[in-house]
Amino acid sequence: MEILEFELFSHTVADYLSLAPPVVLLGVLLGTLESTAYHVLFGRGDRSTVWYLGVGLTGFWLGHFAGEYIGAFFQPVGLLHAAEASMACVTLLYIADYVRS
Repeated sequence: MEILEFELFSHTVADYLSLAPPVVLLGVLLGTLESTAYHVLFGRGDRSTVWYLGVGLTGFWLGHFAGEYIGAFFQPVGLLHAAEASMACVTLLYIADYVRS
């Protein structure tokens, strides 16, 4: 029964995470942390964690690409424009929270 090789199924999460570029992993981590912190500090008590996460990650990546396109005002962390992305994340979260309420 050599049709099914068990080595094909022996991959771990670390194997798949090693395929992603570090800038993507760091960006998702920072965007998630900022979105969660905003939800804990300023969010409402309803079940809107996924909504805050989606808006925050969208703002984070828009800020990163804007910092890359316009030019970095602050020193980037590797290839990630973390300061511009963080400012855009919090700004978009504030605007979306204001429009939602």
